[in-house]
Amino acid sequence: MSSNQNKNMQVKFRGGSHDISSRTFVRSLSTLTEMFERVNSEVGANNEISIRINALEQGSFVVDLAIVALSQSGQLFNKDAASLASDLVGIVGGLYGLHQVHTESDEVKTTNVDNGMVRIEGDNNHTVVHQTTNNFYQNDRSVRESMASQFASLEEDSSVEGLDFLDETEQIFSADKDEFPKMAQAESLEDETKETTKDNVEVVINRLLLDGSQNRRWEFYYQGNKISANITDEDFLEGVVANNMRFGNGDRLTVDLQVTQVYDDGLGIFVNDSHTITEVHDHQQRPTTNELDFGES
Repeated sequence: MSSNQNKNMQVKFRGGSHDISSRTFVRSLSTLTEMFERVNSEVGANNEISIRINALEQGSFVVDLAIVALSQSGQLFNKDAASLASDLVGIVGGLYGLHQVHTESDEVKTTNVDNGMVRIEGDNNHTVVHQTTNNFYQNDRSVRESMASQFASLEEDSSVEGLDFLDETEQIFSADKDEFPKMAQAESLEDETKETTKDNVEVVINRLLLDGSQNRRWEFYYQGNKISANITDEDFLEGVVANNMRFGNGDRLTVDLQVTQVYDDGLGIFVNDSHTITEVHDHQQRPTTNELDFGES
């Protein structure tokens, strides 16, 4: 027996009239449907979804969408299906928020928050989304192009003064008419370099350098992968040169790690290019390793 889990989201076309161009209506809902299906193909496991339109309400022009997660597992209650519909609404709403920040800003800064969330800050606005949502926006050109096409249609329709997404409890996205022209542009990220700072992460020393250089690269393991990184924390490096600390392979550092990514045309994704440790917060020696004394180097 399958178990269907619903999540409602209202799409509100703000304006003075109670009607809307059929072209704007169809293009907008078609784009939203494509977005939900695209995201579900990546995060929905074996669950299918159905996007249904509930009764239309009057007042501006409001469409009540029902996002239905269809469990195919044969179980009476499927936990993944139960949370999937809600997750999809959050991710799709987050994608529109990201598009709003990116298209209205010359420079965008990404900062880790906690629990997998990242803060995306533009020139005059910001949004906080899960890293999964940010990856979708950064790596999938079709997502950005679909939203740009939707806002191009909205811009052309003089009866639409704004666009809002609302769930049962809160507003998850809002854009005014004067924002549509910029959001109608499909931002090109493919030629850019991205920098993301991961705060208070742990790296394990595999090869260390004792000369205090900010340019030469130490070798670490980070999340099971070997990386090389230069260290720009001047206080830490001064301690290294002054022989104030003892180090050995296998020692652990708690650091702020800046990851630089470049776009790979062949793969169509951003890939890690370099790592820099901007600050060292803590050092823990490995109890069983052979320590290297700076005085003997």
